[in-house]
Amino acid sequence: MSAGGSGGSRPALLLFGALALLRVAYAIEAASTIPVLQEPLADSVAYRQLARAVAAGALLQDEPFYRAPLYPYLLAPAYALHGRPEAAIALAQVLLGIGSLL
Repeated sequence: MSAGGSGGSRPALLLFGALALLRVAYAIEAASTIPVLQEPLADSVAYRQLARAVAAGALLQDEPFYRAPLYPYLLAPAYALHGRPEAAIALAQVLLGIGSLL
């Protein structure tokens, strides 16, 4: 057994890396072929509209928020850089989900 008890961690890391790459490849493929990912659901549409407004320089509404306000601000730079960044956003979400496993 190696020092620190990490004898079995290398195969686990290799498996994790392979599965993470598979998940990223699937997300890229899904973003271009699954219609619901190209045309988001009602909640996603609202976030998209808010993010576009923030990217255009507007602050969010003056009344109390009915949705979490930070998410549109996180999406806004993607919309400011690219008109249709849905695939990049989906990929970032996959990577964040994989990172949360670590």
